[in-house]
Amino acid sequence: MASQYEDIFPSTDENLLYALLRTSSLRKPKTFDVVTITSNSSTFSLLPLPTDAQSAWLVLETDGTEANPAKACRFKLTGDGDPPTSTEGMPLGDGGNLRLENLDQLEGFRIIGVDGGTLAHKLSVQFFD
Repeated sequence: MASQYEDIFPSTDENLLYALLRTSSLRKPKTFDVVTITSNSSTFSLLPLPTDAQSAWLVLETDGTEANPAKACRFKLTGDGDPPTSTEGMPLGDGGNLRLENLDQLEGFRIIGVDGGTLAHKLSVQFFD
């Protein structure tokens, strides 16, 4: 789907703007939060969720010390509680964004830092109803 918008929104910043506008038009914004990912041995989640949160849009900003900005973190949407590790899970890099579209995805989201000298990656989260 993203490829059909490449001519209109060719840059990463413009793609992020498109994602925000599209997401915010579908749902009413709720709480905004920032999760600082400071460890490669602890898994972070979005729990506890804000009241009435049903979806979210997440954007990762790395701390700039990672060797591979495209694989600064790994995440899983786990129903069984199996967390991501440094070698398992979907990679999420600097400027990477992710939409979680239902309560199961919000509750199952887990993320871990896997690359960075200081590991102070910032995950900005906009919740929607």
